[in-house]
Amino acid sequence: MSQTLLKSFFLCSLYALWGCTPSVAPQLFLSPSFISDSVPAVTQASGKISIKNGDSRQSGDLLLTIDNEHQLRMRILAPLLGSQLYEIRMNDEQMMILDYQHREYFLGENTPSVRKIWLGVDLRMAEVGWWIWGRISSRQFEEWSGHKTTSGVILTKEQETYEIEFRDNQLPYKIIKKENQITIFEITIMEYQNIDHFRVPYKINILDLQENNQLRIVLTELSASSETLNLDFDPPASMRPLVTAFGDDS
Repeated sequence: MSQTLLKSFFLCSLYALWGCTPSVAPQLFLSPSFISDSVPAVTQASGKISIKNGDSRQSGDLLLTIDNEHQLRMRILAPLLGSQLYEIRMNDEQMMILDYQHREYFLGENTPSVRKIWLGVDLRMAEVGWWIWGRISSRQFEEWSGHKTTSGVILTKEQETYEIEFRDNQLPYKIIKKENQITIFEITIMEYQNIDHFRVPYKINILDLQENNQLRIVLTELSASSETLNLDFDPPASMRPLVTAFGDDS
């Protein structure tokens, strides 16, 4: 047993004797099925998506490409017809929305208010990957403290908290994010599927509890790709800019 594990075991034993829960490296509490450094460089997925954002609703077929450098291209197509309705391109800095129905586009900084308006839920790029892969990188929570619960783990860093609930198979079932004790979103991976001998998410529900916005996703295909995802944020010449006011947050 390594010195780190011996030290952690010793600390946990002391805390147990004192009747309180230790705050130690979260990797000790996270399920091995949830931690992975073998996420594909580029992943392609397809399925169905339904978006409820305020009074508006949109549903269609989903084509999605994401890489481990926090870049995402998501296309929504009309059911049966296959014509492209919307496209979302985003990385950690920028977000572009292409509205093919009205020939309009939005290009701006990737901020919480922008994500909330266009996705209905404030999801960072790293958080998007969680519900696609059902995995996180072990490096993502290196500077966080962790507390084990009866059904999972609570991870904390400054004012941010993630409450992660695992199923019996040690795969994440529910992920709740809070900031300053306010719930930002709730991700529920309702069902998993087997693809190439791996358990990956199949049915996902993402809820903004403040405004009751919702994303419902069914991933029917998921595969690693050898292609490089090179996002282009140059506005299409055939579209006009969509002018909208946003807050200056980050």
